[in-house]
Formats: sequence, C-alpha cells, structure tokens
Amino acid sequence: MERDRVAGSCNCPPYFDGNNYAAWREKFEIFLDALDEYASGYLTKEWVALVKTVEGEVVPKPRSE
Repeated sequence: MERDRVAGSCNCPPYFDGNNYAAWREKFEIFLDALDEYASGYLTKEWVALVKTVEGEVVPKPRSE
C-alpha cells in the first residue's frame, strides 16, 4: 500500500524506506523540533513509572490516583 506523502509537509513525518538512516534521522529530529522544542527529549528519555510507598514498600501507583 503506497501512502500519500507531500514533500515538505509539516503534518507528516519523513518516511523511512530502509535506506540512508543517518539522513532520515536528521530529518526526523528537525520534524520533531518543528512540532515542539522538547519533543525529541520526550522520545529519547527513559520512561519512569510512578510509584508510591505503602507500609514501607515501594509499589507502582495505580492509574486511578
């Protein structure tokens, strides 16, 4: 299935076809920076689960809290 892509569109990230990863990566980082200056940081930082201490034991925090 071929997807429509408009060259230079700021709504669609650059398409990676399996070739020239280094160039695609640069374009993708520029795309993310255009969306939000912190967007690339959101994707590259490790996610840390929210926790709480219950009776001296650290447990994952439920979504309802």
